[in-house]
Amino acid sequence: AYLQDLSATLEAAGGGILTLPPGTWRHTFTELGDGVFLVGCGPATVVKLKDGVALRTPTNGSPSGSYGLTTKSGVDHAGVFNLEYDGNYTGTADYANNMDTIFLDGVATPGQYKIAGIAISRLNRGAEWVAPNHFWIDNVYSHETVRSCFIFQMEDGRPGDPGYVHAGKLVAKNAAFDHWLYCSESTTISIEQFHGMGYARDGGMILSGG
Repeated sequence: AYLQDLSATLEAAGGGILTLPPGTWRHTFTELGDGVFLVGCGPATVVKLKDGVALRTPTNGSPSGSYGLTTKSGVDHAGVFNLEYDGNYTGTADYANNMDTIFLDGVATPGQYKIAGIAISRLNRGAEWVAPNHFWIDNVYSHETVRSCFIFQMEDGRPGDPGYVHAGKLVAKNAAFDHWLYCSESTTISIEQFHGMGYARDGGMILSGG
């Protein structure tokens, strides 16, 4: 809740830069407010999902609960820069119970797991969530996620008027389910540089947008 509280305080002051010094910042869920830009100090700044989080749902559908890093509903602009995001899937309760077996045998469907990466999407916020007008992201390394390392669904809640993703350098590694990068239909995105490493169970990059 620490990062969430900092974001809320900065948004209430009119937005600005939330600078994270070097270190590991453990969280469960953080949504950036309007005008809030989360800025690290490069690879020395790590935002990491807490240990013991249970992401698996009993049925294949839209899971409840919010995890990972996203934006508040309906913001105009927000962004993430110069940091590492560690999805810590081997530290989740699911991995300890059965995820290692499921991953190796390939018997699970991604929809059974909640989103816990960098997800600008209603998948981890619910059907009423509205995508931002603009989302900036640059020099970010996302890895070890249960589902996709990066998800952008900028038409969510705004059909016919999708928001825009401005992406610089993105690096993704090891998505236990889903993809390194997923952009849904109608998402408008510009990416200067993308690099995928390791594994992505359902395909490395899904680019359905423009």
